[in-house]
Amino acid sequence: MSALRLDVSSELVELIAERAAELVADRQPHDPAPEPLLSVDQVAQLLGTTREWVRRHQAELGAFRLSEGGGRNPIRFRASDLERFLEARRLRPPAKGSRRSWRDDPDWALR
Repeated sequence: MSALRLDVSSELVELIAERAAELVADRQPHDPAPEPLLSVDQVAQLLGTTREWVRRHQAELGAFRLSEGGGRNPIRFRASDLERFLEARRLRPPAKGSRRSWRDDPDWALR
């Protein structure tokens, strides 16, 4: 079996590379859809808590106020912000080798 040898100019290689890059770029989403916003009721249901708890912790949860001014303006949340909130509060077991019980350590969840 003999080897096939092709002589390709550098200009042709460059054209092929440019076209390949265009094809890849066309397959990528140009403007990803914005993340849907969640209502207080939806967040309360997702977190298994009350609407009042969600409103008390709205700043910690990353709420957006939809209109200016105070009062009971509609607020909304992004699911990604809720995920960050939850991850920051994930409980961690006591350090290995520790003889203390988690009940004796008020900050065990912060490790």
